[in-house]
Amino acid sequence: MPHTLQITPLPSGPGIRFLLDGHDIANHIVGYTLRHRAGERPSIQVELLPHVFEAQPEDVDVELAPEVAELITRLGWTPPSIGDMA
Repeated sequence: MPHTLQITPLPSGPGIRFLLDGHDIANHIVGYTLRHRAGERPSIQVELLPHVFEAQPEDVDVELAPEVAELITRLGWTPPSIGDMA
């Protein structure tokens, strides 16, 4: 499924508006890399920021902000089932 992406600088100061399918997700992005070669479709790699990251000695727990979980689900991610997280 194609997505619409618009990246624009903020009117003042550093920062950007990062609109993906009309939703500004700039607050959830650590960085991004845009690649484009002549004759090829452009691609973008986006580094997303988890809402909470907690490391335990025996495992790792990651909680995504609801907006990030919704975004990556729309992009094709399938959340793990409860049985996969036990």
